[in-house]
Amino acid sequence: MSNVDALWGKLSNATDCKSLLKRNLTPDLFRKLKGLKTRFGGTLADCIRSGCMNLDSGCGIYASDPDAYTVFAPVLDKVIKEYHKVPAVNHPEPSFFPDKRKHPNDNINFPNLDPSGTHIV
Repeated sequence: MSNVDALWGKLSNATDCKSLLKRNLTPDLFRKLKGLKTRFGGTLADCIRSGCMNLDSGCGIYASDPDAYTVFAPVLDKVIKEYHKVPAVNHPEPSFFPDKRKHPNDNINFPNLDPSGTHIV
């Protein structure tokens, strides 16, 4: 199941789900975030798939990549604050950028692990 609307339908119809995702991803947030993508191609579907497919998950949402913490902050920050019982999230700006031409301040020299694009999705 990869379609974000199908994932949302499964989550929103799950009356017995008690995950942080279920409590914090409101219909308004879903509509706001469902069309967004990270610089690495991560989507809301990538972040919520596990929690929608495993409705007994305690958390239910996971950042798809470092940029997801920024792009999907409206829901991830709520989940992080509730999970850690903190009033605010003060995480640093992600500094992992694989393309030095676009992001010259990359501080991690991380090579392409699958240059042919056949093994890593």
